[in-house]
Amino acid sequence: MLRPQMHLIAAGRLYPKAWRQADQFRADRGKGSLPTWPSWCYLPMAAWYAIVSGGKGRLGLDRIGDVGRLAALGSWRVTQGVYRFDQVLYEAVRATPIEGDLPVEILYRLPEWCVYVETPQSLYPPFLPRIS
Repeated sequence: MLRPQMHLIAAGRLYPKAWRQADQFRADRGKGSLPTWPSWCYLPMAAWYAIVSGGKGRLGLDRIGDVGRLAALGSWRVTQGVYRFDQVLYEAVRATPIEGDLPVEILYRLPEWCVYVETPQSLYPPFLPRIS
């Protein structure tokens, strides 16, 4: 099983209603009190915050990180795109210096709402969403 799929399963267990709630937020986009947000955004962070908090207001420091984790996983869940680079290309991209101004407009034209870029195992530490 791919690593992001394990994270997705763990997050779904921690927040069993999250995916249904996210789908409902998207269905209600621009209706009633919900604003319309740009198409490049799967779901605004405020919606993920509401899902994590259960709509009950402030989150403690022990759960605030779950908002970002759930936003990334929930946005990735839709397409589950995994990008793998040939080792030579990966090393070349990694060694390329980032200099000057980068055009922010390219970030609005990504192929999916969230992408998973697979990197060699040694480059990232193990991580799963907090389990209470």
